Amino acid sequence: MVEALEVGHRESQPGFVRVGLALAAVGCALLPRLVLSSTLQDRSAFTLFTLAVMVSARFGGALSGIIATVLSTFAAVVLILGPAATNSEQVADLTEIGLFCLVASGITWLAVQLHGARLRAEDALAHVKTLRGLLPICAGCKKIRDANGEWEQMEIYVSRHSNAEFSHGFCDECFRRLYPGIDPGPPSSPPSGNRKQLRERPLSSFVIVSCAFGAACPLASSRCPGNRR
Repeated sequence: MVEALEVGHRESQPGFVRVGLALAAVGCALLPRLVLSSTLQDRSAFTLFTLAVMVSARFGGALSGIIATVLSTFAAVVLILGPAATNSEQVADLTEIGLFCLVASGITWLAVQLHGARLRAEDALAHVKTLRGLLPICAGCKKIRDANGEWEQMEIYVSRHSNAEFSHGFCDECFRRLYPGIDPGPPSSPPSGNRKQLRERPLSSFVIVSCAFGAACPLASSRCPGNRR
């Protein structure tokens, strides 16, 4: 019931509109029931009112469904069932009223739950970012041109326009080409669900030290007195 009230607060329809919707639905259900009263008499007193509660709860929310339940019960007791002649008829009428209220409450709760699920789905879709269309990409550096004409790194562009994140590493071919003679080691486990994955090769401390040493050697040789002219 608390969740139903919370969903009711999120509805954009004002209160008088939901009350009017309940009145119109009950009136539309009552009219054909009165026309068929000579045939049905006091049988199926709440059948059409169940449809009124369903319509009210679907389009008006919890408040409209509750109002339609109360109005339907009052209309059925006063205009259709009438006063009970015997105790058994009174018990039967009370049982029928109780069952109708139970069914109407269940219909209202289900309608509110469906409405809340639809709102949550709309909120989730509002946060989903998708990339579609033709993306201008540089054939050399693989940068992507945005709507303002600026060139951005592919990782930055995709991260900004989607929920994807990047984890950099080396595939087998690039690792052997950049660091020949070094054992790349076992590949890290790729994420499940993707059929084609590049095996990530994390940068080890040995590779980092080797890169730093290779960058420092030309500088050291240039400063050596024997190399000066």
